[in-house]
Amino acid sequence: MIRIVVLLVVLLLTGCGQVAEQLGITEKVVKENRSYDDVINYLSDPVEVFDWMQTYITYKADTGGDEWLNPRVFFERKKGDCEDYALSAEAALSADNWETKLLTVCHPALVHTVLAYKDTNGKWGYLD
Repeated sequence: MIRIVVLLVVLLLTGCGQVAEQLGITEKVVKENRSYDDVINYLSDPVEVFDWMQTYITYKADTGGDEWLNPRVFFERKKGDCEDYALSAEAALSADNWETKLLTVCHPALVHTVLAYKDTNGKWGYLD
C-alpha cells in the first residue's frame, strides 16, 4: 500500500503518469530516479533497464568525434548515444549477473552499438 501511494505521489509531482502507464514502468523504476548506484542497485532485469533509460535518458549523438561514456557519467548526464546506452545497460545487467555482449555493427555510412543479453530461458535478446 505504501509503495502505491509513493508511486502516485511521484507520478503526480513529475507529471509522468501517462508515460509510465503506457510503458508499463514499475513503481520501483519510476521512484528510483536517483544516482548511478541507485539505478544499478534497483534495476534488475532487461525490461526495467530499457524502460528506465527510455524514460529518463535523452538520446544525443556525439559531435566532434565519438566519445564512449563511462556508465556513471552517462547516468549523471542523462544523455548519450547508442554505445553509451549499451555500455550502461551492460553495467546495470552485469551487476545482477546477466550474461551480456556488446554488439557493434559497422558500415561505411553507419556504426551502431546494441546490448545483447541472455534471458532466463537461455535465449538471446537485445536492447536498442
